[in-house]
Amino acid sequence: MSNIEQIDFSTLTWVKTELDETLNRAKEALKTYVEDTEDTNQLQFCVTYLHQIQGTLKMVELYGAAMVAEEMEWVAKDLIEGTVTDVDAAYEVLMQSILQLPDYLERIELGHKDVPIVLLPLVNDLRAVRSQKLLSESALFNPNLDLGVPERVLGNDISLKGNQLNTALLKIRSIYQIALLNWIKNDDDKGLNNMHLVISKLQMILSPGYLKQLFWAYSGLVEGLLNKDIDDNFAIKQIAGKVDHLIKELIDVSPHTKSSSRVLTRNMLYYIAISEDGGRIGQEIKSFFNLGQFIPDQEEIKHAEGSLSGKNRELLQTVADAINDDVLVVQESLDLFIRNKSAQVAELSPLLDNLKKIADTLGILGLGVARESVINHQNELQNLVEENQRPTDDQLLDVAKTLLMIESQLDDHIQSLGVIDELVKGDDNSIPKSEQKAILQTLAKESIINLQQIKSNFVAFIESPWDKNQVKDNPRLLNDIAGAMKILNLSDAGTHVDNIIGYVNSDILGSESKPSALQLEQLATVISTLEYYLENLDQGQRIRETLLSKVGQQIQALQHQASQDVEFNEQLAVEKAAAESESGSDSIDEEAEGSSSPADDEKSTAEESAVVKETAENSDVADEAVQQVDTSVESTLVVDFSGDVDDEIKEVFLEE
Repeated sequence: MSNIEQIDFSTLTWVKTELDETLNRAKEALKTYVEDTEDTNQLQFCVTYLHQIQGTLKMVELYGAAMVAEEMEWVAKDLIEGTVTDVDAAYEVLMQSILQLPDYLERIELGHKDVPIVLLPLVNDLRAVRSQKLLSESALFNPNLDLGVPERVLGNDISLKGNQLNTALLKIRSIYQIALLNWIKNDDDKGLNNMHLVISKLQMILSPGYLKQLFWAYSGLVEGLLNKDIDDNFAIKQIAGKVDHLIKELIDVSPHTKSSSRVLTRNMLYYIAISEDGGRIGQEIKSFFNLGQFIPDQEEIKHAEGSLSGKNRELLQTVADAINDDVLVVQESLDLFIRNKSAQVAELSPLLDNLKKIADTLGILGLGVARESVINHQNELQNLVEENQRPTDDQLLDVAKTLLMIESQLDDHIQSLGVIDELVKGDDNSIPKSEQKAILQTLAKESIINLQQIKSNFVAFIESPWDKNQVKDNPRLLNDIAGAMKILNLSDAGTHVDNIIGYVNSDILGSESKPSALQLEQLATVISTLEYYLENLDQGQRIRETLLSKVGQQIQALQHQASQDVEFNEQLAVEKAAAESESGSDSIDEEAEGSSSPADDEKSTAEESAVVKETAENSDVADEAVQQVDTSVESTLVVDFSGDVDDEIKEVFLEE
């Protein structure tokens, strides 16, 4: 499973068109081959296209989808080699995979969570036609093992080496085997407690980071078993047995230890991730590896499965177009009826069927609230028609207003691929969503214009260099953006912009020191991400939340960097003052010694001259040293415009 928190859907957007085109070429090559199985070149083309797709998906860290592409490639290769027994089944599942993968990627492109677990049936279908062993859910579980372990785990390190380590491992393995046997046979906590003690010792005496990580994860697994948070099933006992084999490999100094340990660690982390609660170590492990992101809830799974059943944007758009046609008919009829004050109420009868059709289609799409609203209007109009009573204009306008809201809601429904997603939090129902969207787009456009001017001002500030007049208008421009966000009820976005204003006022306009290169680079990143957020305001709540979260994280990094620079400058100033004070004190002491005894001065004029000369030299050396420290430190904190750093930062401000 891929690390969803690290997947940037915008990166997928850049390659999605190419992926769709390549999948389409693979589809056409497969169709051509099925029609003429003698033309094996077409199947080879299909293999090449699928290999390209696999590489691109790995590049954007969608490892679940990449696994599907890999299995598809293997099926195509086996078809070429003639090792597939049920050829028709292989054609069918390969074509099915090629058709379903774009819809799954489209869902992620729209900002939804990557849920690779729903791809598992597809992966296993592809493996089944090749008579390969089927995979379990843990095969799609892929936490970042390169994170290592927390500092706390490294704190108890008493690493052993050579014969000492070998002797210790032999003893520990014997104890572990006895504890493991007791646990498996007696199924009691005594064996688990002894295993836990052994694991702690191994964690302390083994120096490689990947082994410390493995036994740290194993300690969390055993803790879960003791707390009954993890079931002691056959798979868990298999893992425990493999740990014994791993210890043997360590004793024998096997070259395969690292690769086998990573597989074990990943399996241990999987069972910790799916455990509901967990003790201290388990919670620490979940937090460190952010394991919660890898276990989707049932709603996410259901939505992701929908993308594989053909519920894509094109299908939803087709259905929405059909509803909109009916809505248009009703709206025009209502408009004509309101204008014609002499129209008979019976003229509304045909609209009842249109409203029923709209309600039924909304129900199929899962828009239950909208469906209920249309049904209520239909029943109300039907009663009036049966009583031959003309409806008031307000009653008819209420129907029209509901239909306008449905049109806007359908756009959101398509964008979210079936997840009800309000365009703006805290919507005012007195404003139709179509108008809300127009207001949002207008304010976003004006905010982007402001942001472009802000970026230009910062570039001028860097080039001047450091003329604060160049950026004096930036707080006002940012405040306009914050106001626009608050008008749209995007309070979190407004708060983030307020934080940027605070940084500009305090750390640029209100600071005596120049901003460091790292600060300017981070500021450029914040502004670029904020601009991308504004450009995607109408793309659905999930995309907005993903981008806004990144803006918040980047602002925190900017504030942290500014704080570090301030502390460093203050420390530098203290050290400089201390050095100057020490230099001045030495001079005063020498003057006191020189004037304390006139008689002594007459006897040792030569000695005094030597001392004064030496003091002067020492003072010069001290001043020179302080000056050198100032210069070297300042050069690391302040952008040097003779180098490439400033050009890179200006480029970041401009290129986005």
